[in-house]
Amino acid sequence: FLWTAAEGMRRIPGTQNGVAFAINSAGMVAGQSSDKPFVWSASLSLRSLPMIEDHAAGSAFALNNLGEAIGVSIGCDELTNYYGDCYQPSEYPLLWPATGGFVELKTAGFGPGPGVRVSGINRSGQMAGVGAGGRALFWDADRGSRDLGVLPNRIQSSAAAINDLGQVVGWSGNP
Repeated sequence: FLWTAAEGMRRIPGTQNGVAFAINSAGMVAGQSSDKPFVWSASLSLRSLPMIEDHAAGSAFALNNLGEAIGVSIGCDELTNYYGDCYQPSEYPLLWPATGGFVELKTAGFGPGPGVRVSGINRSGQMAGVGAGGRALFWDADRGSRDLGVLPNRIQSSAAAINDLGQVVGWSGNP
């Protein structure tokens, strides 16, 4: 749904069995509809985002004010395919530029793998999430990816969001 003070709660047109995860300052929404990633705005309507070929599902988790979205394409690979049965699909983090298409983020340190997730992007294109090692990651074009570490006496961390100042929030704990 999309809620505004003027109109209250309303369904995002064109979505089916979906969830909205993020909204930017322009009112553009990112999410998942019928297991597929999407972005929506009143002026552009619903736009399905492309996924990696042969992948069955995906989600768009965040977007910045430039209309760039990030999320995952979910599918099987040689590590998770057991005689034709997918026993643990891998998440392949993606960036969807506002101009279309997608970019795999595996060189940014975000995967692919189970539990890997890119969960925030700011106006500068800096991204935050969690890497295959179960630790929060920060990425930017100038410095590449950086493990953000853990709090004392903890072994895991995950970044949930990043703002335009490059500040990251998330959690750190033990399984």
